[in-house]
Formats: sequence, C-alpha cells, structure tokens
Amino acid sequence: MKLYHYRSINSALLEIENGTFHFASKEELNDPLEGFVRVFWQGDKMAWEGLFRHYIYSVARALELYILKADDETLYHGTLVADVHCYKNNFFEKILLKLGEEFITDTDVQNLAGVYGDNCLKVSEKELQYILFYIHNNALIKCLEEFKKNKFVPAEEAEKQIKLLNFLLSVEKLVDAIKKVFSNEKMRVQTIESMEEIFEEMKEFSYIMKGAENDIFLHGKGSEEQIYNNDGNSVVQQHRKWLIVMADFPKVFVAQLRDMIYPKSYVVCFSKKK
Repeated sequence: MKLYHYRSINSALLEIENGTFHFASKEELNDPLEGFVRVFWQGDKMAWEGLFRHYIYSVARALELYILKADDETLYHGTLVADVHCYKNNFFEKILLKLGEEFITDTDVQNLAGVYGDNCLKVSEKELQYILFYIHNNALIKCLEEFKKNKFVPAEEAEKQIKLLNFLLSVEKLVDAIKKVFSNEKMRVQTIESMEEIFEEMKEFSYIMKGAENDIFLHGKGSEEQIYNNDGNSVVQQHRKWLIVMADFPKVFVAQLRDMIYPKSYVVCFSKKK
C-alpha cells in the first residue's frame, strides 16, 4: 500500500490561479527520510590538521561576534570560517593564522590528527562533535589569550574566563581508546557512543558552572535585580549567547560544516494519474 499526504485541492487551485507554488523545506516533508543525509569526514593527517585549524579560526570568529553582541542566528549560522583569506590584508587574518599554527602544534591536537589521519578513519557527525569537545576549551583559551593580548577584551575579564575554562579533558585517554579499536569501525563507533554519557555530563557541568556565575562575560551581572544591561539587552539572552560559544560550539561548528556541504533546499512535488 502506498500512502501519500496531499494538500487540499483548494490550496492547489489557488496556487495554479496565482501562478505560484509553495516550495517546502526538508522539515516540512512527509517522510522523515526525505532529504536525509549522512555526512562523514575522512582524510590523512594533513587534512585533519586543516580541519582543526579552521575550528580555532571559527572559535575566534564566534568570540569576536559575541563581543560585538551578535544575535543567536548569527552565532549559530555565521561563525564558520571556511576561508581564512577572506580577511586578506586585515589585521584579523594575522591573528587567525597565528592561532591556527599554534593550535595544530599542540600535543593533543597532533595526537588526534595522527590517530585519525594515519589510519584514515571515517568519522560521523557525532564522533566529530566528541573530538572537538575534547579540544574546545584549549581552543577557546588560546583565543581569549590572543584577544587579551590585542586588547579586544579587558585583561581582567579574559583572565577570569581562562581560569574558569582551565579544566582540560584527557585527550590521551581518548586516543588510547580509539587506537585499541581503530581497525574495527563498528567497535570504534560503539566506544565513541559509550563516551556519550561522559560527554553530556561534562557539557552539563559547563552549563551549571556558568549558571552559578553572577557575572556574564563582558556583559555585566545576571542577578534578578538587573535583568537588562545598560543598552537594554537581556542579560539572560547574553548568558545564552555565551553558552553557544563556551559549551555548544563543537555541535554548532559541525552543523555548519554539514550545511556548507548540503545547503538548505526546498521542494515542490507534483503527481499525475496514468
């Protein structure tokens, strides 16, 4: 049996009469598998180093936009730096290039690039999120230090955040776990999925840690007495925006990579009787 869901004939006739048609987004389609894509990442060590470079470029871009009080939409969808040379002859390009070179020489980043690149492992979206989560604090700390050095943020504010972020996860343990099962993709995926609970707990800890802070990074206090900043922006909104940069960015970055490969598309469907 084939079952299709049609919109009303009146709706269709109106579209024909007006000469316009509704193009549905993937989210509006009937079948959840319509428009479904499964993305994976695979490459040699150099390719992984390139990915990690662009990750810290994008973290720096997200931090810059947060400082400029960008809205949620921009932080979620406008922080991917696919080409660092789009800042050519700009001071920010030099900062990004410096951050990228320093980041890929980090021992943890080199270990990850080696184990995934040397063995040419195929990595799913979820696994890539986990990998980036393990190195995210390191990337954000480096960005804050560079922004402090260039006086993009007050030294006192930057140092406070660096101190709070300075709990680093053991990438060595992750790499060791992957090495033990890298030759068996199914076992590797299961190993990664078994770490999901730890991943979620650490993320939750990040939320709780920031929720307990009365001061919102660069945007004043978040007490009940002061709901709004001096410029009228909600402190709660600023708090959420900082969480996007501080805790959610690995997921945000991977989603932007997927959307770059498969941009938003819209569909109109027709049928006929033979």
